[in-house]
Amino acid sequence: LARQVNGEPFRVYSPSYSLPRHVAARYGLETADGVDPLYLEEYAAFMEAASGVRSVGYGETVPAMAGDGPVSIVNRDAAPRPTLLGLLNVRYVAAEFPIAVDGLREAARFGSTYLYENEYALPRAFVVGQVVPVNGFDAALELVQAHDVARDMARAAVVDGGEPLASGEVQADVAWVRRSPNRLVLDVSLDRVGFLVLSQVWYPGWRAEVDGQPVAVWRADGVLSGVYLEEGRYRLAFVYRPAEHGVGCVVTAVGWVCAVMLWFVGRRRSKLELAAPGA
Repeated sequence: LARQVNGEPFRVYSPSYSLPRHVAARYGLETADGVDPLYLEEYAAFMEAASGVRSVGYGETVPAMAGDGPVSIVNRDAAPRPTLLGLLNVRYVAAEFPIAVDGLREAARFGSTYLYENEYALPRAFVVGQVVPVNGFDAALELVQAHDVARDMARAAVVDGGEPLASGEVQADVAWVRRSPNRLVLDVSLDRVGFLVLSQVWYPGWRAEVDGQPVAVWRADGVLSGVYLEEGRYRLAFVYRPAEHGVGCVVTAVGWVCAVMLWFVGRRRSKLELAAPGA
């Protein structure tokens, strides 16, 4: 898997936590699961539907641990949904037990670990020609789950509060220019109006620019991000720049100015005291 990282980005999902995060980080692999005390409630709900693992209340793992026994087999009775995992750019599923689900093809076996390839995996970024507007996460998740084949998700997006779009099949080319934790840059060309879906969790603070001009970032397919694009060729950038960052910079700058002024006043006072008669 590590040898494929230089190509199109993809994620790995494991109901048995077969790929610990420190191991994934060592080999440059990205995961859709893991031990994480801080995650969005909407993502947990989406993963519950995608993994087939029921969650009750808050837990420190995504997905939850819904069975008995050691961690490696705790979720063995859950049936994952390859189409929903495909929306999360999950190309491979690794488990410590066999999974008999249509859409997951056994690709290899390493000791006790079964590795499956997801036939419904979608790219990290892709363009659709149809947008179905919804109101709220619950409505979006319900509609996304109604898609029973990946080709529906590959040509239509469910957008919270978005404008409807029906431009048909879009011929698009998406090429990655840069990927970093705070900045994602792509070159995109499309032959008609479309909507680009970025398989990254929507989160406040992420902003988008098309050829340097700001555009709105929409919540797509329940938990992902997306932007509307006109026909043409563009340089598209997603940048994490929360409003709180600007406030923090202003507060820091004011703090430094106050510190310098206090230092200057204190130094001047010391000089005046030394120059006073009898000092």
